Amino acid sequence: MSKKVYVWLVLAAIILVTTGSVLYFSNHDRSLKYFVIDEGLYQGDKRYIRQTNNLAAINLGKQIGVTDEKQQVYEITGLDSDSWICSRTDGIESVFRETKTPYLIPEKFKANKLLIKDEGALGGKQVIISQKDIIERILSDMKDENLVKTPDTEQISSIKQVNLYSEDYPGIYFILYLLHDESNGYCFLLESGTQTTWKIGHELMKQIM
Repeated sequence: MSKKVYVWLVLAAIILVTTGSVLYFSNHDRSLKYFVIDEGLYQGDKRYIRQTNNLAAINLGKQIGVTDEKQQVYEITGLDSDSWICSRTDGIESVFRETKTPYLIPEKFKANKLLIKDEGALGGKQVIISQKDIIERILSDMKDENLVKTPDTEQISSIKQVNLYSEDYPGIYFILYLLHDESNGYCFLLESGTQTTWKIGHELMKQIM
């Protein structure tokens, strides 16, 4: 073997070892990128707090890390990962916001589309509402003066899921529940994560009937 060939082989070996080391430590750092502390996720000087269970991701982007508890961490398509991320554990997803990102509530979500899902109907039924005037009438009922105690289960004759979508937050949606007390003629919207309930009009029921 010539000296020149030998030198090239040594250089190639060094490159392979160096590349392998970089990949190893890169993957190693990635697996320790997020740390779970008091139900929050920490990444360097950033802290992410889990939103209520009523906020869900529409589509996940690429995986950007793994926590020290082996939770997978993803980008949320359409949102900045500096503000919003999503973790997945055994198929269960949770949306997190960075602490500097304002806590999101339905009234501040600026919904421009609603989806009502009636799983109790034969074959299931879904209604999409995109008319601005109807959405405004529905959301106008979600005011403090309409807050009430969540009705007892025996009062409720039907429950339907209501998803809120917003152009301002294209990667996530709110999940609310439409409760119908048919015997008393009342309708309610429930955010189950915080047990916040509003007494509302019958606009949503009219749309799904």
